[in-house]
Amino acid sequence: MPGSSHYQGWDITEEERAVYRKRSKASSLAKAKSLRGEGPKPIHPINVPNLDAEKLMPQLARNGWRSLSLFSGGGGLDLGFDRAGFNHVASYDILADAGVTLSNSRPQWNVFAGKEGDVTKVNWRQYRDLVDVIQGGPPCQPFSVAGRQQGKEDSRDMFPEFIRAVLEIQPLIFVAENVTALVGKKFSYYVQEVIESPLTNKYYLTKFVLSAPSFGVPQVRKQVFFVGFRDPKIAPKYQVPQPTHYWHHLSANQSKKPIQLGNAVPPPMAYKVAVSIAQALS
Repeated sequence: MPGSSHYQGWDITEEERAVYRKRSKASSLAKAKSLRGEGPKPIHPINVPNLDAEKLMPQLARNGWRSLSLFSGGGGLDLGFDRAGFNHVASYDILADAGVTLSNSRPQWNVFAGKEGDVTKVNWRQYRDLVDVIQGGPPCQPFSVAGRQQGKEDSRDMFPEFIRAVLEIQPLIFVAENVTALVGKKFSYYVQEVIESPLTNKYYLTKFVLSAPSFGVPQVRKQVFFVGFRDPKIAPKYQVPQPTHYWHHLSANQSKKPIQLGNAVPPPMAYKVAVSIAQALS
């Protein structure tokens, strides 16, 4: 497909995958206990973090483009698009609590959650000519190394629904993000069959991986992004976001593998110095 690229995802052993599953289960159980009021007592007040996340994405002027969000969760991508100057059209997520979180942050927005947020029940043609950009992060469980990696055999696989929304609305641009395992060898056929093939001759697609700390986020996380353009004249003008922060000094990045930014030591003047989680929260 025009403009496409390839990234080899993280390949781990079954033993390592079992560790991730154990951690994920422990986290889920701890959250459930907390919601039942069975967590640690007394609960200490939360301090105001040193890191102001909004400063990582300055508010830009409105650009007139209209964005629709699928699988919105608490609104991470939604708020990012808002601060980048896009006009919000609607957000969809099947988790009611996620909708409450986003609505509390942006009470004036159209947020559909719970049954109303079930993307499998939506006729997306109602948004045709009303949306310029569709963005979202379909559930990652079907692909994550912490899960069974069943792909399209997993009932939580919603990538086909994201593609359906794109084809029915026909936006100028779409942005989808997910775990990097999706672009590993295991799911190469899935990407070709479910994502690329339906969009052939309709969208020019590019995919790339971004690292959160390279943009100042105090979290060791990489995500793959799929960006599609309906207009072939726009596609060549798109530039993959370049790192804004340097984080080689943080212990999480001390490895034998080459780092982004060309192993520059000391950091180039153009980059800001990223902070650790402890520094961000203390």
